[in-house]
Amino acid sequence: MMPVELGILEQLGMIIPLLLLVVFASSILLIDVFAESEDRSYLGYLTAFFLFVVLVFVAKDFNSNITRTLFNNNLVIDKFGLIFTGIFIIAGILTSLGSIDYLKKYDIAIGEFYSLIIFAITGMSLMVFSTSLMSIFVALELMSLPIYALSGLFRVNNRSVEASIKYFILGSVASAILLFGMVLLYGATGSVNIVVIGQEITKKYSNITTILSSDPIIVIGMIMLFIGFMFKTATAPFHMWTPDVYEGAPTIVTGFMSVAVKAAAFATFLRVFGLSFNNDSLLHLADGTISKTSWIQVLNILAIMTVITGNLVALNQRNVKRILAYSAVAHAGYLMIGTIGYFLTKDPVTYSALVLYFLSYTFTGMGAFIAISIFEPKDSNKVMLEDLNGAAYKKPFVGAALAIFIFSFAGIPPMSGFFAKFYLFKSAYVNAGLHLPVIIALITSVFSIYYYLRILVHLYMKKDYDDVDVKDYKTTNGSVIALAIAGFFVLYIGIFPDQYITIIKHSFLSLIGG
Repeated sequence: MMPVELGILEQLGMIIPLLLLVVFASSILLIDVFAESEDRSYLGYLTAFFLFVVLVFVAKDFNSNITRTLFNNNLVIDKFGLIFTGIFIIAGILTSLGSIDYLKKYDIAIGEFYSLIIFAITGMSLMVFSTSLMSIFVALELMSLPIYALSGLFRVNNRSVEASIKYFILGSVASAILLFGMVLLYGATGSVNIVVIGQEITKKYSNITTILSSDPIIVIGMIMLFIGFMFKTATAPFHMWTPDVYEGAPTIVTGFMSVAVKAAAFATFLRVFGLSFNNDSLLHLADGTISKTSWIQVLNILAIMTVITGNLVALNQRNVKRILAYSAVAHAGYLMIGTIGYFLTKDPVTYSALVLYFLSYTFTGMGAFIAISIFEPKDSNKVMLEDLNGAAYKKPFVGAALAIFIFSFAGIPPMSGFFAKFYLFKSAYVNAGLHLPVIIALITSVFSIYYYLRILVHLYMKKDYDDVDVKDYKTTNGSVIALAIAGFFVLYIGIFPDQYITIIKHSFLSLIGG
């Protein structure tokens, strides 16, 4: 389908969901400034409602079957971007509802929290809609800056401040590397459009041997982009920031980071590398064989390193947030295997398996962190396994919800995590021929069951729960609704996955066509 350039008003009409996000984020700030009541709980519900309105517009656009390139080919509104925007918004809705109790617990009543969440979602959405390296970078910063601020939300807590500074410094370095790679690619190809970059490389060079001898700047620029994206996806060995930042950041923010930021980074990586570098010129040698040092092969090695690192290091952790942090690293490895499978096959099966995993992980990850935030001791931003001793007996609903999410993480049926992991591994093994990565991922995921079930052992099987302060576990409708929504979809997707696979496949052709 040939792209059609529209007038400025028509183009603005095509990005109504993005415009609404900006308007709602600004509105939350204004409402907070002029509100007379000291209780800001209603802002969480209002934010969730605003995001739901945007989700309705996103769903409407998804059903319209329209793909448009906008603003001089800097953005493309397609089903691929819309389905991931829906995932970001779902994560934002659950965060807004789950944060009401959490912010009350620590006597934090600031509208900036909700505004920053919406601005971060705006940046994520712009990232997945962007087809220009420059607009991708601007969107990346629009996503990252609010997350840096949210990580240091507890300004009186040294761990929170440390997490924010560490994430900011390391994230800035990664962004600088990413930007320099973009500059080199522009110099080598004369374009910042990811489709044109791929076309220029293919037109000028037939294999990677020629590129290395004639124009190595292309490879250097690609490597720099590669490093920047690997940092954002928390892929080993670029995951070093993850456990410390996840531990120090407010728990509700950690959940949003682990789900939405990871999804945005992977989705953008899919579009950029799939359209710019997934071609014979950068994968094959002069004799036609696949280069052993091609970026696909490097991804294979990193995926194996990531699943091993995440699952094995998590075994020795006693801090629940660090356990889930290394768990998130392991899941990044699983997602990387699915990503490699898509790059190799470019078929709807591997693609739908990957996106379904993102959807399942969104509900599972957000639900788990919301439940942990409720059980978190008020005098500390640190949740040890011992802090969960018998906690499920004090809050049966929250305990049961957390158990559902833990089972989903571990891949136990009928939770969505089981089918998503099975579908992902099956498509990667059968369709893409990724035998070694899948086998290693399966073996290490068996180890993961141990550290996941440790959490449930402390929740239900430790008998010193009489010492638990029940006052720390107060919940309002917001948290209950968030846990109910997440728990329902974890079960529903696991039992009826075909409905979602059909929807996801509809977005496949839009990604292929750019």
